[in-house]
Amino acid sequence: MAYKKVAIAGATGNLGPSIVNELVNQGFEVTVLTSSGKTSGLPSAIKVIKVDFSSQESLVSALKGQEAFISAIPKHEEQPALIDAAIAAGVQRFVPSEFGSNIVGNEKVRALPVFAGKVKTQQYLREKQDQISYTIITTGLFLDWGIGLGWLVNLKGKTQINDNGDSAHSFTLLSDIGKAVAGILNHPEETKNRGVYVQTAALSQNQALKIAQKV
Repeated sequence: MAYKKVAIAGATGNLGPSIVNELVNQGFEVTVLTSSGKTSGLPSAIKVIKVDFSSQESLVSALKGQEAFISAIPKHEEQPALIDAAIAAGVQRFVPSEFGSNIVGNEKVRALPVFAGKVKTQQYLREKQDQISYTIITTGLFLDWGIGLGWLVNLKGKTQINDNGDSAHSFTLLSDIGKAVAGILNHPEETKNRGVYVQTAALSQNQALKIAQKV
């Protein structure tokens, strides 16, 4: 059965709004946990709870009655505390802030120091999987966010081609990540205690540049 009562932390960051918007559009009951109480740009249909993220008591109180908890907080050192609070509150599914490179099925990626925090979170979830289920989402580079920063295609000036520009890379739209989160919550058994992969397109820089020129 689908998880319909969902809490999310980090809802106002680069990724959070896309997740919140998709969940609201699909009829989920969305509760946003925030330390500031500010939810600028988010749908009015959400419930907002101001929490102290350094206090487990505050987190547990906010998570009571939730079926799933999505973390879009980029600080990996904060993930274990969120997981513990979710367990204490009786939450059934946790989706950590692991969005990005494949640390589930690629040992070479797991060994890179830059992903040490994500690997620790994954290991912690495996240790706790008898108390809470989890899903780890692997994505490509954030396509629309990256274009906005000009590191794939510079829409405001000249584009710098890296290498020869023909190497294809995995890209994912923020909106597709939101759809993936909704899909996980709609299919909890199929996505239980495993990784899922979300790719919008595999593009080279030259291909992306040609598309941008046509537009």
